[in-house]
Amino acid sequence: MPPVTVPLPAPRSDPVELTRAAHRLLSRIQPGAKFVRAGVMLTDLRPAREPAEKKD
Repeated sequence: MPPVTVPLPAPRSDPVELTRAAHRLLSRIQPGAKFVRAGVMLTDLRPAREPAEKKD
């Protein structure tokens, strides 16, 4: 099964918002799958007080 991802519009640390983002992915999991193993990968992590870099 291919991985599914959800980009966030801005950095987040609120677990409720992260859980909502994860729930949005559930509809993209293959229908009829009898067993699904899930993992979470966090990318582009930075300290909470560091400003986001501008991407060109």
